[in-house]
Amino acid sequence: MRAGRLAALALACLAAAGACSRVPVPRVNLPGAGAANEGTARLIENRVWVEDAQVPGYLAFLSDGTLVHGFCGGPMRLSAWRWIDDARLGWESQGEVVRAEIAEAGPGALVLLPESPEGSAARHFHAARPPEACGAGG
Repeated sequence: MRAGRLAALALACLAAAGACSRVPVPRVNLPGAGAANEGTARLIENRVWVEDAQVPGYLAFLSDGTLVHGFCGGPMRLSAWRWIDDARLGWESQGEVVRAEIAEAGPGALVLLPESPEGSAARHFHAARPPEACGAGG
């Protein structure tokens, strides 16, 4: 009877270990999935994004890690930027670190959700098309 209990205990341990192990899930490469999706990086990097806002700003994530950004009519700023993970970017702005999730990325549109203690308000951008004056596109 003791052997039967040991066998039952061994089976229970194996079942518990199997239930707790992780099963690898394949990545799904969808537009907007972030840096793991090479297509998304190609959509976001090396183009000018103009914000669809009352006072439009602009962003250009250069592939060398430089971010060109500012507001229309204001000074241009250069900052460092990088991919944080599969769907988030980070950059420096006026001495603060900004992190934003990529909610949507396409050939003509970019939607970022900046992380903020107050909550994230979506920032909508369109790809600038020459000859576009700052904030005059759409």
